Amino acid sequence: MPEILAEGPDLNRAGHKFHPDWLARWIANPRDLNRDARMPALVVDESGTLKADDSRVLDLAAYVSTLGAELVETEEEIGLDEETARRGGVLFAQLGCISCHLRPDRPPARDEHDRVPLENVAWKWQGPALVRFLRDPSRDDPWVRMPDLDLSEDEARSLAAFLIVASKTKVPGERAASALALQSGDPARGREWFLKLGCRGCHDAPGESVFECPPLEAIEKVDWRESGCAAEGRSPSTAVPDLGLGENDREALFALQSAGLSSIFRCCAADFAQRRLRDLHCNACHTIGGRHDRWQTLSSETLDLLAGVAAPALDQSRPMLTFVGEKLHTDWMANLLQGKVETRTRPWLVARMPSFPQNAPLLAEGLASLLGLPASRSSPESCDPEERMTAEKLLLEGGFSCVSCHDIGERAALSRFEFGTPPLDLAHERIRPEYYRRWMMNPLRVEPSSKMPQYAREDGTSPFTEYYGGDIGRQFEAIRLFLAQLSRAPAASED
Repeated sequence: MPEILAEGPDLNRAGHKFHPDWLARWIANPRDLNRDARMPALVVDESGTLKADDSRVLDLAAYVSTLGAELVETEEEIGLDEETARRGGVLFAQLGCISCHLRPDRPPARDEHDRVPLENVAWKWQGPALVRFLRDPSRDDPWVRMPDLDLSEDEARSLAAFLIVASKTKVPGERAASALALQSGDPARGREWFLKLGCRGCHDAPGESVFECPPLEAIEKVDWRESGCAAEGRSPSTAVPDLGLGENDREALFALQSAGLSSIFRCCAADFAQRRLRDLHCNACHTIGGRHDRWQTLSSETLDLLAGVAAPALDQSRPMLTFVGEKLHTDWMANLLQGKVETRTRPWLVARMPSFPQNAPLLAEGLASLLGLPASRSSPESCDPEERMTAEKLLLEGGFSCVSCHDIGERAALSRFEFGTPPLDLAHERIRPEYYRRWMMNPLRVEPSSKMPQYAREDGTSPFTEYYGGDIGRQFEAIRLFLAQLSRAPAASED
């Protein structure tokens, strides 16, 4: 399982990223700020709060605040004015942030979608560091779940301004008290605790951990119900982390121990893809099978942020992921997930496909494997003169007249409707041949919301009998091979 190799965030720059009083509160009990936090609580009492006479949190926060302190530049102005924040609010709405996050100007509430709250952004982040994080989320944490939306510097500053201004409420007494108490923290003692509690085992930071984690062979022999992270009644005075495990989590761990740990060393691409689809919240923006994307349901929460902004001229529906592993070539998917595809397939969408660089090739392979298919890549294919002539007539000169809706090479679409259409010269490098053939025979059977008409008759023949005697399979194949030639041409630059 690739996740076995995942590490916690790099802390070498933590001192100029986070506010020290937030760090103290986070170290004391991460899940009190984010119930889905993976960071364990190490120094809490039975009630989950810091003991009045326990200075370890303050010392740890004081130490972590020194990491990267020498890198801090003069605090740069990110533009916390009303207009910059307004533009950031528009971006927050247009990029679908609401499908994964609660609004920063709203109090946290129990949410059926398990969205991450943002009301603590101004308390957590130093402004310039937030801008850098929004531009490159995986810089210090390759396994971060925050997507890279390819924001420009101006966009990142605007979004950071909105998040900070909207969450910058009066500091509650508890936070003010933690800031005051932090002054008593000792960085030197904090460094000792950092190494002793094993923080270096998960985080990249200076020093060598003095906490020695036993090998898996030894862990497997211990009764997990009586000792370790999953045991009931763990002592908060030990270095055993409190991972916030529920009863179902604990029973799953006990089942794993009973079956043996060998399964965690097997890499199954399909299983990995299922886990990443869940962990990366792909269903937030994309419909998958019978699960409609969350954005559709939650977009009403950001309508006020779009006041005065003209609605997009074209339909903003995002592509389904139901058959994506069958539809797209694996190598193209991997490049897309790594942010290496420069030409957008759907440039009319205000939404953006983010990149998730970590393990993108394995994720792409897994998406195909989930549908029982091997990995694939596009390859050069030839088109004979008859196929070329037939395809040009069907595409451009009557026939199916695909150029009515689609750009085809240098030929612009003849009409623009209320929906966008991908340029067809991108099809060959993206679309698997088998999916193309199934799609062309009956698009609405594959995707019921598609605007693509069905050209094949009920008996599977073509209405244009002058080409290949009405054999629609040969007609579609001629079109596919013709488009394969177009894909070799240099791509035009995109606005």
